[in-house]
Amino acid sequence: PNSKSYLLRNVKISEAMGNVDIMVENEFITSIHASAQNSSSETKCPQINLQNYLVLPTFTDVHTHIDKTHTDIRSKNCTETRGGAVEATLLDRKHFSSSDLYKRMDFAISCAYFHGTSAIRSHINSSSDFEKTEMAWKAFDAMKEKWKGKVTLEGVVFILPSSEFEASGNASSILNIAIKYGGRVLGTSFSSPSTIEVNEHSLTLPTALSYQGPKRSENFPTQLNNFFQLAQQWNFHVDVHIDEHADGQSDSLLQLARSTIQFNYHHKVVASHCCSLSLAKSELFKETISALKEAQITVVCLPTCNLYMQDHVPNATPRWRGIPPVWELRAVGIPVVFASDNVRDAFYPFGDMDMMDIFTQSCRIAQIGPASAMEWLDSVTSLPRRVISASSPQDLTSSLELVVGNRADFVIFQARNLHELMCRPATPRCVVRNGKAIDAALPPYSDLDDINTPNYLSPTTQEVPESNKAPEEGDERAYSLPEIQLESCLVAIDQRRSTQSITVPVIDIAMLLNTSEDHDEAAVAVTRGLIWEAASKMGFFQVVNHGMSRQELEEAFSQSQSFFSLPRAQKDRFALRRELNAGFEYFQQVRPSTLLPDQKESFQITPCNMDKGGLWPPAELLPGFRSSVESFAQKSHEISLALLASLAVSMGYQEDYFNALHCSTADDCQATLRLLHYPAVDPAGGNASGYFRAGPHTDWACLTLLYQRVGENGLEVCPGEQSNSGVWTAVEPVEGAITVNIGDMLMRWSDDKLKSTLHRVQYPSLSNGVSIKDRYSIAYFMQANKSSVICGPEKKYPPITAGDYIQMRIKSNYAK
Repeated sequence: PNSKSYLLRNVKISEAMGNVDIMVENEFITSIHASAQNSSSETKCPQINLQNYLVLPTFTDVHTHIDKTHTDIRSKNCTETRGGAVEATLLDRKHFSSSDLYKRMDFAISCAYFHGTSAIRSHINSSSDFEKTEMAWKAFDAMKEKWKGKVTLEGVVFILPSSEFEASGNASSILNIAIKYGGRVLGTSFSSPSTIEVNEHSLTLPTALSYQGPKRSENFPTQLNNFFQLAQQWNFHVDVHIDEHADGQSDSLLQLARSTIQFNYHHKVVASHCCSLSLAKSELFKETISALKEAQITVVCLPTCNLYMQDHVPNATPRWRGIPPVWELRAVGIPVVFASDNVRDAFYPFGDMDMMDIFTQSCRIAQIGPASAMEWLDSVTSLPRRVISASSPQDLTSSLELVVGNRADFVIFQARNLHELMCRPATPRCVVRNGKAIDAALPPYSDLDDINTPNYLSPTTQEVPESNKAPEEGDERAYSLPEIQLESCLVAIDQRRSTQSITVPVIDIAMLLNTSEDHDEAAVAVTRGLIWEAASKMGFFQVVNHGMSRQELEEAFSQSQSFFSLPRAQKDRFALRRELNAGFEYFQQVRPSTLLPDQKESFQITPCNMDKGGLWPPAELLPGFRSSVESFAQKSHEISLALLASLAVSMGYQEDYFNALHCSTADDCQATLRLLHYPAVDPAGGNASGYFRAGPHTDWACLTLLYQRVGENGLEVCPGEQSNSGVWTAVEPVEGAITVNIGDMLMRWSDDKLKSTLHRVQYPSLSNGVSIKDRYSIAYFMQANKSSVICGPEKKYPPITAGDYIQMRIKSNYAK
């Protein structure tokens, strides 16, 4: 109910007691008592008779890999073996980008939240590929911020391979990256057999067990010792993958327990998988369990993934279940918990981050019957929550159990008991957080279509289509655009302020616009040379004597301010239509480089699409707006064509080569005028820290004309070698000049001879209580017509239509 207080009547919370009534007041459980025969007349708040429905605590998923999740479609495990999974996972990392990681992680967490999970621990693959490691941790850190208050997220620094813990390894350097983003649990994989090395592809007998991996390193004792020393040095908790194989003679788990005791390790230690312990002989079995108990190690069982992967031999039936001896462990007091592990990746192509499904399957696999199931429910609720609370007590978002005084976080199932629920996995549920039913839906798999396609290829291996049309997919999956990858990789660049200055060339282009018969060819050639030099070396320059009058500029800025002065509700009538690349957006553009929204509002005007979407503000709302803006856009188009003509000649094309490909009267014209407003920031009430007015990016167009006003600074560029060092240089507005920069589209067309340069709009410093004033600018993006095919003379990149190209870039920058 939409009330701060309510009474849930006739609910089942335990098999050992009858129905109870739960009173919820101000987000907390204030009473739990035996259900009354009749509703209490003294209770004035709303009452809901749940008719014996089952109410359970929210779930905790203590072992996941959300950095790898939802990659099974694009990077399949072709052999369906553990070795094949490892290979596919390593190969998939080349597709990692900030936007890719952010989207897949967010999708996985959304599913978990919908199903009733309130806490997740994820192992984040961390290797000496420092760039990818930092990329993954930064994306995970962004997830923690986004889901704060809904799902507690904890990351494990999953350092691979374990040889990184040897003297020559990079474990400390890897750990330093993760620490920046809140990593405080150390992990690795000690999962190779200790005695037998078997080539899984040579196994032909159906009775053979697949050991699936190389023999354990002879340096294992050193690795394990160094692992604990590093964990102790940083006061980290420990969570390792161990004995994920079928070698019953392996004593790796025993050695882990002994090391925990030897180091007197007081932080929480978790051992995940532990599959081979089920096959250990009696003496090793007893010794290991005794040591685990003494060391107070929690064992994480991952039944769905291990049942699928362990003893997996192509075209043969598995001979064992691939799980640790959970009954025997629990019987002696060793905490045993169940978790998801891999979801829709090369190790396990199924799953949906649903812990009720995991619990149900775990009970079937471990032969936990209906009579015992309720006793084991703590394996997916309170026990794993205590593992996370040991390392992240301040981050918990949900209560451990359904008891008076705890927060009202629970899941209501339309089943009268756990047995009925487990028999019907699709039983409806209602997830309640802070006393309110959550307003959430399962995200559709189509949300991942733009990053997930079967075995997709990079530009170096993609076949060039014979026709001049882009493939049907028409997205970054088919081309894996390096432009998008560049922006995504900026997470590794130090985003400090500029520390050196460079000169942005100012070029007089009057000669290019002189069409009279007596124009000076030599002067034109000099101008073309200056433009080519600036465009090929820096990618940025400013032009004067361009034909746009001061009066026209002032009129355009006046119309822009008139639009942005409208109330938000009126501007929202013209909301952005992605398929038209036109309309109004407010703080909506999320750059792959920052994973944060630009601090701006903009009105995207693609003239040929405005009427299609009803996106022109009516004359009674903004008199003269349309005619003024259309005139300004057409004049900008003509200036752009003059610059493209100059570049075409330098590229070896005819002077008019680009004209037909950028026709402003064509139905598929994509050239766009963008009005931009960066709102003021009051130091007393606003905080610009951590944000950009526009995050680091390259432009999508062939070229961009940027109109700035003197005194409204903020544009910074990071050209050439500076892009590797993170040094940014301010581009100050010059009175009457237009700032021009090369875009990604033209860089492709020139086979990278012309440079599309990184740039951003930065906040001025907040100091001495002085507010940051508004900034207005206008950009004209000269984008080729949709049907125009972008392909350079050297064919460095595969052909792609400009329409497909722009849609790819929009998908990578805007949420659906």
